[in-house]
Amino acid sequence: MKTHGNRICILIMSVLILILTGSVSAVKVRAESPETEDPFTITETEGSLDLGQIDLGSRKARFFCLKAELSGAERADLSFYLDEEPESFAEITIYSMPSDPGTFAALLQDREISGEHQIRMDYVIREPEGSGAKLILRKPFCAEDGLPVLEICIDETKGSILDMNGDPEHETKCFGSMKLHIPAGYQEEYTGEVYEDAVTEEYELDYIRGRGNSTWGRSKKPYRIKLKDKEDLLGMGKDKNWAIIANYYDMTMLRNKITYDVASRFLPEDTFVIQSAYVHVMMNGKYLGLYTLSELVRIGKDRLDIDDLEDLEEEEREDGDLITGGYLLNMESMNPEGKIIKTPRYTFAVDSPGPDHFSEKEEEYITGYLTELEERIFEAPDGEAMAACEDMLDIRSYIDHYLIQELCLNGDAYKTDSTHFYKVRDGKVYFGPLWDFDYVSWAGDKPDVEGFLSADWSPWMVPLLHDESFRELLEERWEVLKEIMTEYLSDGGPFDRYAGSIALAQRTNYHAVSSYLWDEEETGLSEVLEENITFESELDRLKTWIRERVTWIDEHISGIRPQYVHVEFRDGTQVIYHQMLERGSLLTENDVPQPMKDGYRLTGFARVKPDGSREALSEEDPMDEDADLLVYQAEWEVFDPDTELKELKFTQEEYEMPSFAYVLLGDYLETDPADFDKRFVKYSMECDPEDCAYLSDDAVNLMQRGEVRVTASCGSRKASCRIVIKEEDGE
Repeated sequence: MKTHGNRICILIMSVLILILTGSVSAVKVRAESPETEDPFTITETEGSLDLGQIDLGSRKARFFCLKAELSGAERADLSFYLDEEPESFAEITIYSMPSDPGTFAALLQDREISGEHQIRMDYVIREPEGSGAKLILRKPFCAEDGLPVLEICIDETKGSILDMNGDPEHETKCFGSMKLHIPAGYQEEYTGEVYEDAVTEEYELDYIRGRGNSTWGRSKKPYRIKLKDKEDLLGMGKDKNWAIIANYYDMTMLRNKITYDVASRFLPEDTFVIQSAYVHVMMNGKYLGLYTLSELVRIGKDRLDIDDLEDLEEEEREDGDLITGGYLLNMESMNPEGKIIKTPRYTFAVDSPGPDHFSEKEEEYITGYLTELEERIFEAPDGEAMAACEDMLDIRSYIDHYLIQELCLNGDAYKTDSTHFYKVRDGKVYFGPLWDFDYVSWAGDKPDVEGFLSADWSPWMVPLLHDESFRELLEERWEVLKEIMTEYLSDGGPFDRYAGSIALAQRTNYHAVSSYLWDEEETGLSEVLEENITFESELDRLKTWIRERVTWIDEHISGIRPQYVHVEFRDGTQVIYHQMLERGSLLTENDVPQPMKDGYRLTGFARVKPDGSREALSEEDPMDEDADLLVYQAEWEVFDPDTELKELKFTQEEYEMPSFAYVLLGDYLETDPADFDKRFVKYSMECDPEDCAYLSDDAVNLMQRGEVRVTASCGSRKASCRIVIKEEDGE
């Protein structure tokens, strides 16, 4: 056996001193990547390393980590010893995954270490492939901070972690168990319970899978956990479903936490607000970093406690009284898991009931309810929108939710499935629960403090802002939120207490994982911030930003209005098209829709003035600087195509085309007169075999060898052609 002590001893000691000495406020995380440190390479298959002496003082180390990668062998077993003790205090196994190096960790086997010690490491590299076995070690360190450790144990014979982490759709699941190691002295935030002794709680997983959108593509990944049984984790109530949130884009790791904490102080006492707890996460021996173990937005007794429509029997889903409530919805997602429903102006996704439980009658009911709510607001006389809808929409929850979104300038607010609302049985629509504030909020993606970002996107907001009674309530609720934030940011207040609770843990995290502020691919925000970005500098920036944001809102809340002019084109009460345009811009031809209507032809649009009169839309209509909502009504004339269309024919009677071709039928159709509007033409199709092609409006998709007969009709005129699909493959 060979002993190599000096170089790795220096490496380990420098990191241990950085982690475990000095006051919390004095030690700053370095902005350099861990990879800039010189690694230590082991090529012998077996040996012992004298790691030298460490002095931890009164601090009590709870787990030991090192960054490592192994190649040319199946695994390496590492054992660590204190002084002359025969039993190791930590065991780490590193598997050969050169494409996925990581930080490996070991709990200190039901003990804590403090004081001065000599440390030795024994290693064995198993099943080397020839003479090329190589173990590269970087950045060993100990950690102590008094937070729980969530240890996830995956049975990779039933599905690999690498496959799960490589699935952007989050469909790949892994299976196994997990342990929650809770240190002595830990206090649950929501119950106040203090653990006198260290406790390890074990749970069986139903599965674990990936979750999240932008964070999923980064090195520190978030996960969703489903347990076999409902469990109360760290005093947050019983449920099977949990999330572990990476907070990768939030170097302070506070944005989600403070949002939910502020909300719990601001919203009514019985409101469901997400609870979460900081935990270190390990997965099959790898240390993944500091996460928040979090509740999910779900219907349940210890979550959003409303009637659950998924509990209804099949026949009960047709009961008009039972299906009036228990709906959890969100603004439309890019990849919705639930059913999509549409009102004239907005699109929503249904979280619950899920698609397997969502009956046609339930869909009809909730779509109709939201449509009526919307029509009441938009059709109400100017200044009377709140009175028109307050028996259908809980105005206070709507305002409170809006103010929190504006307070943190959340760029995702009302634009993604992070924005939720729900309808209770025999009751109103309420907004919430709040979710997802770690990235594009609280100055996460930009340093600006000005503007009312959500006034344009919050559904139904524009008419409500023209109601003086609504604005008065909005300002009243802001005064309450402002007072909460003033106390929250005071010296030694809740913000400082949360920051202090993870002051040690964040150092462990950032010695093991990166931050997007250090990532070369994410330079946008880094360019406008100080070069030496640290945990403390980000805390200071966040706290300063919140103070300045509160001041700005307080000075401008009475003048709140949308940033854009909202333009609606309507046919009667039906909304044809809705868009937002810059104030002072011109409404051009490209902005005006061209709807179709059987038996009629569009002659133009007329602007509806506040007094109800109409003014014809000119070719370039300037936006009214004082208007937030402009309404244009479609104007029609009776149209009989037979009075204008003299002839309708295809250019040929038969066409030969390859399979998989996409054919715009209007390109092969001639009319007399030549400038006749072909949008009035309708098409039908017969296929042999039946599935060789399919029709979509004015286009036909050719799928495989066969024959297609297309008929074009307009009024009493008709024309036909044959398309012969001659090839199996085409361009």
